[in-house]
Amino acid sequence: MISRRKWLEEHAKDKYVKQAQQEGFMARAAYKLLEIENKDHILSSAKVVVDLGAAPGSWLQVCRKVMGGKGLLFGIDLLELQTDIPGVHF
Repeated sequence: MISRRKWLEEHAKDKYVKQAQQEGFMARAAYKLLEIENKDHILSSAKVVVDLGAAPGSWLQVCRKVMGGKGLLFGIDLLELQTDIPGVHF
């Protein structure tokens, strides 16, 4: 089992973590959803998106970007999100 300290060190060096920080995404998970969207175009025509387990919110950031302000976005999580995303209901 990897220690927390070692995981944090590896996480800090991860290229997707650095890229997410530079592009303003809350987590590197944003790139997985962008990859799915580029392949399958699931968000482009979406009218409603509900993100269950939304924290920290990077998928909602991607949805907001791809949907361009159209449609309804809902984020649900037991954890409080650290920031507001315009147009997203928590």
